[in-house]
Amino acid sequence: SATTGLTTTNPAAAVLTITETMYILFFKPNFRFKHLFTKNFYTGVIGKFIIRAFSQSRFHHVAHTLANGIISEAHFPKYRHINWKSCFEQQGDTTIYAYKVRKRIDFEKLNIIENELVGRNYDFKGAASAEGHRLVKQKRNDEDIFCSEGEVILYQGMGWINRVKNKNSRSPQEVLELILDTRIVKPKRIKVWNGSKKGDKRLINNIFKDGYIN
Repeated sequence: SATTGLTTTNPAAAVLTITETMYILFFKPNFRFKHLFTKNFYTGVIGKFIIRAFSQSRFHHVAHTLANGIISEAHFPKYRHINWKSCFEQQGDTTIYAYKVRKRIDFEKLNIIENELVGRNYDFKGAASAEGHRLVKQKRNDEDIFCSEGEVILYQGMGWINRVKNKNSRSPQEVLELILDTRIVKPKRIKVWNGSKKGDKRLINNIFKDGYIN
């Protein structure tokens, strides 16, 4: 398929090749009995389930693919572009689902949006507002950013959706409902990763040019 270069003036952003295909990824933590005896139980597993409980969401994180094995996401400490395998492994025992974008990708707009997102600080206050908005006051519009907010900024900037209210207080679950309702993605959900197990090897090869790494 046709490709184009993603150029950037932001030193924190990678120089990428963007294909015509993009996937939106949703991350769901797995809970297994063995987690009770791992050193990261309280720092990792519990945190993900707290997010899900507050937001009444099946997911604790959302991101999107670019190409050549690159994920674009808001992640502590800053919004970043990261290799898919590093991204997935950092999530630990997590199931990851992909939805294929059906909208046309304007590479010039995408270049501008990614350039604006990369390097922005992760927004803990905004994430808390999105995940537990009944308990935490809604964040003010500022330069910090969290995962759901970054996705809505992408969809608006690409012209896939109109301006939406409270883009900075949406959970990953609400982002999924948004992209399905507005037909940004195809409705078929495909599992691409399941903790330490292999996901759909064929799909991973389709998304990431460097393929699945055993």
